[in-house]
Amino acid sequence: MAAQRRSLLQSEQQPSWTDDLPSCHLSGVGSAPNRSYSADGKGTEGHPLEDNWLKFRSENNCYLYGVFNGYDGNRVTNFVGQRLSAELLLGQLHADHSDADVRRVLLQAFDVVERSFLESIDDALAEKASLQSQLPEGVPHHQLPPQYQKIVERLKVVEQEISGGAMAIVAVVLNNKLYIANVGTNRALLCKSTVDGLQVTQLNVDHTTENEDELFRFSQLGLDAGKIKQVGTIRGQESTRRIGDYKVKYGY
Repeated sequence: MAAQRRSLLQSEQQPSWTDDLPSCHLSGVGSAPNRSYSADGKGTEGHPLEDNWLKFRSENNCYLYGVFNGYDGNRVTNFVGQRLSAELLLGQLHADHSDADVRRVLLQAFDVVERSFLESIDDALAEKASLQSQLPEGVPHHQLPPQYQKIVERLKVVEQEISGGAMAIVAVVLNNKLYIANVGTNRALLCKSTVDGLQVTQLNVDHTTENEDELFRFSQLGLDAGKIKQVGTIRGQESTRRIGDYKVKYGY
C-alpha cells in the first residue's frame, strides 16, 4: 500500500493528462521563482515550486484559467490543477447553461476536488495510525530508543504526505461571460483602460479573518471567532479557506 502511494507521488512529477488539453493562446502567464541571491549575484531556489497554474480551452469554446498557491509541498496544487480541469472541461459546461448552472458546476467542482484529495490520503492516514500505535505513548520522538528510529523516520514521510494545502482561484469564460470562483486569498483583478487611466477592480472576495462572513462561519463550527480574528492567521496561513490541509480541518 505504501509502495503504491509512493508510485502515485512520483507520477505527479510525470507528464499529466492535462498536457494534451488545448492551451489558450489568448492569454499569458508570468511567474517569479522563489530564489535567493548571494553577494556575487548567483541565484538559488529557496525550495521547490509549490504553486501551479492552468490556461485551457475546450472544444465548445469554454476557457478555463486557474492559479493555485500551495504550501508545505506541491502535491495539493498538482492534484487541484489536474482534478479541477477534469471537473470543468469534460463536458460539464455547455453553451446553453444559465448563470445559475455555471455557478452550480463551479461549486460542485470545488467540492469534488476537496473531497477527492482528502480521500486520496486515506491510506496515509491509516499508515500513520498504525505507526503511532507501535510507539510508546507519551514519549517525545527525540527521546525514543534507537530501535524505534525507522518507525519515526517513516512517520515523518507519511506526515509529509498528508500535510499541505492550496488556495485556488479559477476563471471561466463561457458565452462571452466571465465567471470567478475561489477559496483563499488569490485575487482576480479586472483591468480596464479609461479616460482617467487604468481602472483595477477586484472580482472576488478574500477569505481571511477580516471577512465577517468567514468569522460567522467559524462561530457556527463552535470556534472562537474573536480569538481567530485577533491572531489573524490559522496555522500560519492568512487564508481561512483552503483545499487540503487535513491537519487544520480534522474534526470539523
